[in-house]
Amino acid sequence: MTNQTKGQILAALLLVWGGAVLFQYLDESEQSDSFNTHSQGVTLQATAGSLAIAKSFANPRQHIELGTPRNIFSTFHPRSTSPQPAKKPKAPPARITPKQEAPRAVTPPLGPDPVELARQRARQQLQQFRFLGYLKKGGESQAFLSNGQSIYIVKQGTTVDNHILVYRIDPTIVTLSTKILNSGDYVKVEIPLTKDAQNS
Repeated sequence: MTNQTKGQILAALLLVWGGAVLFQYLDESEQSDSFNTHSQGVTLQATAGSLAIAKSFANPRQHIELGTPRNIFSTFHPRSTSPQPAKKPKAPPARITPKQEAPRAVTPPLGPDPVELARQRARQQLQQFRFLGYLKKGGESQAFLSNGQSIYIVKQGTTVDNHILVYRIDPTIVTLSTKILNSGDYVKVEIPLTKDAQNS
């Protein structure tokens, strides 16, 4: 883009801006003239209400309340057209004599304890393991475990997945243990040797 083209664009923008300012000025003066011509033939009585109206016309930016405000979101919360029933008067509270005791409110059970839920989740996690086989090598027991696509060859005392301890290995059962973080308790699950491995 050359300097001459930039100058032409600048001149055009300034011309448009000047035209907008001139139009705004002329439009404003026409509005004030029309107010003066319409009010020449009318005499206003000097009452408090008429002075307030005259002052409101003199300042076009002043807010005028023309009607009752309405909720534009009323279609989302429709008003009930039926009359609302009258409120029933409340009965006075029963007086308690010293011999009577107020009935105690029965609280519904809140559901399982969070610690118990953590134990259940830990048991489910441990039960996902399968005991595929047993090997005794050099007097040391080893177990073949699987969890999904992963296969582990473990010894007693080995940690699997950084938090599951191989607690005990027997020829037919492996005991796995994990610590519950909420309470510090340990959960143990015995996993039997799979039937396919027993038959071989």
